[in-house]
This record gives sequence, structure tokens and C-alpha cells, in this order.
Amino acid sequence: MKTYIKYLFGVILAVVATACYDDPGSDILFSDEPTLEFVGSEVGTQGLYTRINDGNGVTDNFTVNLIAPLQSQPVSFTFEVNSLTTAIEGIHFDFPDGKTFSIPAGSLSIEVPFIVYDDEIEPDDKLQIVVSLVSSSANISSNYKELVHQIRVVCPSDLAGSYNSVTSGTTPGGGAYSNVQKVITLTASGTGKYLLNDMSFGVYTQIYGDASPTGSIFDICEVISGDPANKDQYNDPFTMNGSINSGTGVITITWSNTFGDTGTSVLTPQ
Repeated sequence: MKTYIKYLFGVILAVVATACYDDPGSDILFSDEPTLEFVGSEVGTQGLYTRINDGNGVTDNFTVNLIAPLQSQPVSFTFEVNSLTTAIEGIHFDFPDGKTFSIPAGSLSIEVPFIVYDDEIEPDDKLQIVVSLVSSSANISSNYKELVHQIRVVCPSDLAGSYNSVTSGTTPGGGAYSNVQKVITLTASGTGKYLLNDMSFGVYTQIYGDASPTGSIFDICEVISGDPANKDQYNDPFTMNGSINSGTGVITITWSNTFGDTGTSVLTPQ
């Protein structure tokens, strides 16, 4: 009987141990060896950089963690730019301090600086840097040795304020209309994003006698686009596109909804 109980206990321990080691990341938890990993490897990281057109780059950094007790000796490592990278090293980004670093004794992380050349990137570019740990005096995590960093650029934007808008367009029932006027307020709501107090620019209130639908627009380097989530009170999606006159500050927006309303609205700063 005792022999059977010992055998059963041994089987249970074996199953538990196997389950633990099959779990992603458990190699770090059960290893006595110091192990390196990129912070953010699970979902990747994203940088939103303001394009200033001043000839200078923007400095950012990756973080490498050491999973271990504090060490009495430095831990060195080298990384490389992965072939999945779509940004071009030397044109869109650089590593000014190289690709070999050491985590100092008594520390558990280090920041690896890199430069993004925002002047060389267009607002509609969707670039990424992919880096991989390739050698180290410590172990390298098999799960978190690679990091994908997305790069996006925006321009300085300061559109918040009140505007006098004049709109002309068409409605499905009444045909063409013109000279619909309303005061429009833009309220900043994040980088390059603004809330609109009326994305019909007076059409709903003055033609239909209905409530004003609110929405949002984005300013990406003087190109206006509507938030994909824009919908009126009837769940009707709005499409919005436009531009900004950098000299006068006048904003022109062309918009439509799936009901059939269309408009071109010219917003002049008050």
C-alpha cells in the first residue's frame, strides 16, 4: 500500500512539473541563470513622433531587463536589426551608441537609445523597427528576445478654438443647399485629435430641425480626416476629409453620411 502511494505521489509531481515547464515563460521562472528580455515584447511598442522639419532626429529608447537577483558582475549583450524591419537604418533611424551594451553590476535593466529621423518619414508611412537579442553573457529569453517597434509621425497641431463655418452641399430629400452658417468649436482631445461640436456644420439643425451630431477629426500634418468611429444619433456613419491653409488657418472639410447628406464646409478662425 505504501509503495502504491509513493508511486502515485511521484506521478502527480511529474505531471505538475511537466505542465509548469510547458507554460510559456516558465524557463525564466525555473532557471537559476540570469536571463535577458526586451520590455514590451509581448505586444510590441509604438512611438508617435512629432515631425518638426528642423533637420534633427528624435531620441527614444528600448529597455532590456535582466531577470535575476542583483548581479556582482556586469551582464553584456548584443542585439541586431531583424530582417522584418521596414524602416531603413541610417535613413529613418540609427543606434548612436551601437548595438552592444552591458547592464551594470547591481542593476536589472538598461535603456538602449535610438534616433528616429522624423523629417524623413511621411505621415502615411507605416514603418517598424524589429530588434533581436543575439548574444549575451547571460541566457536570452526564448519568448521575449525580439521586439517590434512601430513608428508613426505627426506634425505640430494647434486647431483648438472657435470657427465661423459656411457649408454647401446636398440632401437626399431637398436637393442642393448653400450658405448654411454655424459657429464650430474644436476641442483638443489628444495628439492631433479634436472634438467637433457639430459634424454636420449646421445642416441637421437648420435643414432638418434636429440635434447636432458630434464627432472627431484628426490633423495629420495639415491633412484632415474623420474619426472612423464618427456616427450620428441614428448610428449613421460619417466620412470626413479635408485640409488646412497654413497661411490663413482656414479649414476646408468635405463630408458625407450614408443617409445621403453631403457638404463642403469652410471654417474660418474667429
